[in-house]
Amino acid sequence: MSRQSTHIDIEIPKSGTKHLGITRCWQGIPGIECTANGRVFVSWFTGGPKEPDPENTVVLCHSDDGGKTFSQPEKMAVPGNNGTRCYDPCLWIDPKGRLWYFFNRSREKSVVHGVCARICDCPDAPSPVWSEEFQIDFPVPFSFRLNKPTVLASGEWILPVTFATEPIDGWGGFNSKQLQGVGISTDEGMTWTLHGAISTPDAGLETMVTELRDHRLWMLIRTGGGFLWESHSKDKGLTWSQADVTKISSPH
Repeated sequence: MSRQSTHIDIEIPKSGTKHLGITRCWQGIPGIECTANGRVFVSWFTGGPKEPDPENTVVLCHSDDGGKTFSQPEKMAVPGNNGTRCYDPCLWIDPKGRLWYFFNRSREKSVVHGVCARICDCPDAPSPVWSEEFQIDFPVPFSFRLNKPTVLASGEWILPVTFATEPIDGWGGFNSKQLQGVGISTDEGMTWTLHGAISTPDAGLETMVTELRDHRLWMLIRTGGGFLWESHSKDKGLTWSQADVTKISSPH
């Protein structure tokens, strides 16, 4: 199975989980997931004096007593020697019970930005074992995700993705070049294809997708214009309607 991208050059250091040995002066983007046996996993990122920073590192810990106590925080991915930072992690348990740890990698100077992940087959094991970090193969110079995948009633996995077909200067964020789409997997996450090219007048990111009762997909898009925008798909995410503004306030 090939998961390593050949389209963009992101350095992926050998991980091997290690306890977090840095002083945390800030932290952000918390995430949570609970296994079938009740183990609670929590993720976030920290490192360096702020976000964004080349020292940004993604972190994980877990609790076996309902969140009263937690294990020591462990680094799930570390910055690369070439200046790639790790940020915006997300935890997700797939239909097989595997725990996914999604996050983003960005390198400011070479405008390389991509989506990475690690997988734990048995998250309730006494000492959970994680796969090595791998890059999700989207053939664009900029890709980013924040929210969890959605599993459709028909079985496809839908991962909301912000992307650009040309390089973006700096670390990313709200940018007029960014489009919204989805990664679709029909083989339980082994491979993904990118679909959709939704634009909004106010640059967007951090999309999320849900399946409606009539099986249309509804995408909500955070924008810099004060309100969320939306788009719909009638064909399981392959194509999307032109985005339109909602009456839902958008966080800044």
